[in-house]
Amino acid sequence: MEEMASNITKSSSRRPNWTEREKLVLAEAVRLRDDRLFGKMRGPGGIKNSKVKEQAWEEVAKAVNAVSETVQRSTEEVRKQYANIKQRAKEKSDAMRRPSTGGGPKPPSPTPVELKMLNSMEDRPTLCGLSSGYDTEEVILGIIPSTCAFTNNEENCTENFENTSQTLYATSVQPVTYPTGSSSTVTKRRKTMKDEEILTLRAEREKYLEEVKKLKEESDYYKVKTMYLKMQMSQMKKVAEQ
Repeated sequence: MEEMASNITKSSSRRPNWTEREKLVLAEAVRLRDDRLFGKMRGPGGIKNSKVKEQAWEEVAKAVNAVSETVQRSTEEVRKQYANIKQRAKEKSDAMRRPSTGGGPKPPSPTPVELKMLNSMEDRPTLCGLSSGYDTEEVILGIIPSTCAFTNNEENCTENFENTSQTLYATSVQPVTYPTGSSSTVTKRRKTMKDEEILTLRAEREKYLEEVKKLKEESDYYKVKTMYLKMQMSQMKKVAEQ
């Protein structure tokens, strides 16, 4: 009985799954507060900036709760959901970039929310390690190393999200001016998109050739079987004539 009561308690305390609308609002709310959430927090202003960051996450949670129809999300839930979406988006992107070996199921396609996140991450200079249990990223000016070291200092990276809707939020947001992408960034983005299209076309071509090969084998099999049946019918006809 105690075990059954414990299971009922766990079941009743389980939080409802996130809806697609909540995720879209989350992505947009984070994008609008990008500079406060993922800006550098070093030097004398580190403590003050940390408070600004916490306040920004509270605003994100408030924006999500404004459209939530089932439950009120905490700041901790909002941060974890954001980290989970970003991780899944990266995993799906990596799986789609790997060359196809001709076997196994096709990698799952990113959801609309994940796709927006991937598009916004294409021109990001570099990635950093984990900070306080959350995957963070930071823009490094000057010479950018090929990899980032894991440190004990809090390092955050700028993340930009595509606009999804301008009518999702009732919370007040300070206007933010975002830098315009340089021509080299645009060229890099186009090259990345072209590479992805090439990989997709190659995978489709390999799949097509595999299907053609299979159909040819089936065609050859039926040709041989037809010849065999004709020979049998010819022999049966000769026997009948005798």
